[in-house]
Amino acid sequence: MAYPSIQQYQEALQHPATAFNDPVLSRGIIRSSGLGTPSVVSGGFALTYAVDADSTKYAVRCFHREAKGLERRYSAISAKLKEISSPYFVDFEYLRSGVNVANAAYPIVKMAWASGDTLGDFVQKHHTSCQVLSNLIGSLTKLAVYLDQHGIAHGDIQEGNLMVADFGNCIRLIDYDGMYVPEIGSLGSSEMGHRDYQHPNRDKTQYDATLDRFSFVALNLALSALCEQPKLWDTSQSGAGVILFRANDFADPAN
Repeated sequence: MAYPSIQQYQEALQHPATAFNDPVLSRGIIRSSGLGTPSVVSGGFALTYAVDADSTKYAVRCFHREAKGLERRYSAISAKLKEISSPYFVDFEYLRSGVNVANAAYPIVKMAWASGDTLGDFVQKHHTSCQVLSNLIGSLTKLAVYLDQHGIAHGDIQEGNLMVADFGNCIRLIDYDGMYVPEIGSLGSSEMGHRDYQHPNRDKTQYDATLDRFSFVALNLALSALCEQPKLWDTSQSGAGVILFRANDFADPAN
């Protein structure tokens, strides 16, 4: 399936009542930018919009690039998350004909909004507090153990896909496009994840419950280092998606 362009989505979503087929979203208001156009966050496969409807805030993901077996992936992921009833994930629905663009209907994912700061914003705010970073390290460790125990993986553990609250004691995962659950193992990986949080040798042949291990190790090391030397945040030019390390550091650690 060929998906609409970002510009086409931007034009269609200026009118939620006609753009969305979901009765709740069609009554909603899309958060707008300073220019009056819908505010959007662009990812590898999808565009994410914030929609306020019926006193509830939703994250709506509109796809702009094809992922192999998209509907099968989201159906299996949804079933698995309902089965384990995890506090680490937000509720979501995959809607096959969720949005109308240029006289055609396309799928969307309608997700509950996860409160808190993104991991990147949270660490930027608290990189000088070892106590808060220690809380976060503990929470990430518990999450890693939880995913491993259930034989699943998020696939893209990075600064923008974790929402953090309560001084690092509460974390939730968002963006499930690249998740691994055993039921869709035969489909293979749909994405490689944020390169600054992935092993340089990761490729599409790796698609199993171990996908997140390197990311957790890298984050643990980065946060532990900041606990010891907060000034590393500035000397490493962290921020804008980076927490200490970049892909070139993993590719050539000696330098």
